[in-house]
Amino acid sequence: GPGPGTWGGSGGGGGYYGGNPGTAVNCNAGGGSSFISGYDGVNAITSATDRTPSGQPNHYSGKVFVNSSMAAGLNSGNGKVQIHYVEMVEKNGEEETFEYVKNTFYKYTVPKTGYYKIETYGGQGGKATCGGSTCNINAKGASASGYIQLNKDEVLYVYVGGAGEDGVVGVNVLGGANGGGNATWDGSGGESAGGGGGATDIRYFGNHIPTHAELVWNSELGLNSRIMVAAGAGGSSDRKSPQVGGALSISTTTQTSGYAFGVGGNGRGAGDGNGVAGGGGGYYGGKISPSTVDGANNSGIGGSSFISGYTGCNAITSATDRTPSGQPNHYSGKVFTNATMTAGANSGNGKAVITYTGTTAP
Repeated sequence: GPGPGTWGGSGGGGGYYGGNPGTAVNCNAGGGSSFISGYDGVNAITSATDRTPSGQPNHYSGKVFVNSSMAAGLNSGNGKVQIHYVEMVEKNGEEETFEYVKNTFYKYTVPKTGYYKIETYGGQGGKATCGGSTCNINAKGASASGYIQLNKDEVLYVYVGGAGEDGVVGVNVLGGANGGGNATWDGSGGESAGGGGGATDIRYFGNHIPTHAELVWNSELGLNSRIMVAAGAGGSSDRKSPQVGGALSISTTTQTSGYAFGVGGNGRGAGDGNGVAGGGGGYYGGKISPSTVDGANNSGIGGSSFISGYTGCNAITSATDRTPSGQPNHYSGKVFTNATMTAGANSGNGKAVITYTGTTAP
């Protein structure tokens, strides 16, 4: 719990362990620590009646989180908790459209052997709020498409990126699903930045049947299994227009670098007094720009896109090794032909389309 402040000092923050209080000499109090059962580096207590550190991260109850994350200093105002049920929708038609639906991903079972055209579109970034009113633009997500040979009963998983939320004064806003970064407001005035757009991607696990944990959007194997990615755009700020979802690269986001593999950065702090926008999701997600770094002036940087077999792409080495291989073909051997990739091509939420084109190669 929080530590009460002494005379002239502020109170410490609550947490797994609460922060130390301020004093008359040093008025500033410490923040609390966070805890997630199963998270690398945390130290669970021994039992319900024994708070001795166990030296390992799993709570004594046996309940453990996967694909978890924690970050310091992200929330303004009161705290909150969100719990989402994630649903898998199955499709198997010769022509299917996959729209963005909150907390949903898709399992596509190939209906017949032949060639398929696959089109993907990343989510747009959120607009900023300037002086209390919505301003600037929604940067557009990228598109990626191509033809691929598939066999009957093979399975693809489709993750559709959401649009980043527009900035709202008084609260931090969310990035789009599937990798869009969250955004902040300025903490006092009428400016707030927009969230980054989420990427839309196609995943192929081969003969491996993925577990529930591996089907979580940001699982290590899930992100490694992507054979096509259309990047999301960066969020907007008052300072400068955001960057669109990129093709092979955009600004500091490339085939081998960015904020993180598959994840756009979350905005932190007030930036230059306008809030800080989220980066776009992508093959690599876009970084945030807390000041004039990268020329973005608080606006988010878009993600990069990827198509297995597309010239200029740099595939990872294997299902367990993200080292760039120096060539464009995904380790699964699934490769697209007649592929195209366009930066800044899509407005709104992302989507994907899979269409059977016949038994003759395009």
